[in-house]
Amino acid sequence: MRVLLVNPDVSLVRAPNLPLGLLAASLEAAGHEVHVADVAFKGWNRARVIQVATSQQWDLVGIQVYSCGWEAARAVAQAIKAADPRVRVVVGGRHVSALPREVLDQEPAVDFALASECEGTLPALAASLRDDPNASPDVPELYRRTADGIVRGPCAVVSDLDDLPLPAWRHIAPSLYPAAPQGGFVAALPVAPIITSRGCPYSCRFCASGVGGGPIRTVRYRSPDNVAQEVALLVRDHGIRELQILDDNFTLKRAHAVGVCEALLSRDLRLALSLPNGVRLDKLDADLVRLLERTGCYSLTVGVDSGSQRVLDSMDRRVTLEEMEAGIRLIKENSNIRVTGNFILGLPGETLADIGKTIAYAKRIGLGRAYFAVYLPLPGSPLFDELRAAGVLEGLRYDQLTPAARAIPFTPDGVSEQQLRRALWRAYAEFYLRPSILWGLAREVRSVEHARFLAHKVASRLVGRQTEG
Repeated sequence: MRVLLVNPDVSLVRAPNLPLGLLAASLEAAGHEVHVADVAFKGWNRARVIQVATSQQWDLVGIQVYSCGWEAARAVAQAIKAADPRVRVVVGGRHVSALPREVLDQEPAVDFALASECEGTLPALAASLRDDPNASPDVPELYRRTADGIVRGPCAVVSDLDDLPLPAWRHIAPSLYPAAPQGGFVAALPVAPIITSRGCPYSCRFCASGVGGGPIRTVRYRSPDNVAQEVALLVRDHGIRELQILDDNFTLKRAHAVGVCEALLSRDLRLALSLPNGVRLDKLDADLVRLLERTGCYSLTVGVDSGSQRVLDSMDRRVTLEEMEAGIRLIKENSNIRVTGNFILGLPGETLADIGKTIAYAKRIGLGRAYFAVYLPLPGSPLFDELRAAGVLEGLRYDQLTPAARAIPFTPDGVSEQQLRRALWRAYAEFYLRPSILWGLAREVRSVEHARFLAHKVASRLVGRQTEG
């Protein structure tokens, strides 16, 4: 079959799309012809994606959907069906995994919804449609419409990540994307992202990572040799000079992190290394920090979230302020790794006093950078389900579920949208308008273009921007 994989969503992060690369590899291994249309490519926008999706004859189009991109996905699906009703459209991704029935109820132009991981199930769907284009296939994790309503196929999970083919990097090569990677800061270009594990054992109430697939709160790991094989390919074929590890928590299992570092060092794969997705500060020790730096790590992000212990406990974070402060101190005492802290403002139950504690804590604990964002009620998170059941999210627009949205989709009781926006400005101003922080940032800016990108990124967080139509 001729299969087109689409990312229709606009984002400030325009980095190689690993999920589409993995799906392309799995489809090609099953004998299908695959093409990728990613709005994040250099010079691309949604109009060009729609043009590619409607100007050629595809047998199956798979659309990647995050919650903030659901309306964009619907627009692409509608354009495809208007151009050729025979083309079958399947959607997948975090939003679909969280709300598969709602997705099919809302959009007639979508034929199928794939929940959970799709590397095994999408090729199975393509094979079924190749045998019978008009079939209503009983594929694992597939939601489809029947005369009896929407039904779901049996459960499926990728148990051994080493069984997956490496991403089809020619479809998502770093050279296809502008220099706007996750985290905003890089030590060397080109940069490539990689994932060495899947899953998270924690149940933070604001987090939707559990909808990505696999057994709930179970973590699965690639072998260090498998990871090193992919990195070697990226160096050889794409000349990458920096690696970004995007695991939910790379250092969760110490033996895994050590194994990956040692595998890279043993193959002399000496690259700049960053961890922009965040690690838990209570899962670090001095020897591991020193090994990370020796492997090339110059930057890592840590999930701090709040400077109020009451708020942390209410979110089931299972960590204390003292443990996190000690973790940052440990990193600074044993390495020159630059540390970024992630913070959330406006969590349910939070007060303006709590937000003030967060800003003060961020300034006190020795961070080199800080990222502040307003709370977003993400589908698939425990808080989303609780707030929706309580009727709090009536009228929620999914395209607001991005830090770059113009409107704030949720504010806690007693805090207005204006007060929360003002607190966000205050957080950035108080943290960054300090000589030591400004000097540290100045040393990390690589070019005028990089400075413009960073300024645009910060402005979008503070003011918001309209999503692309």
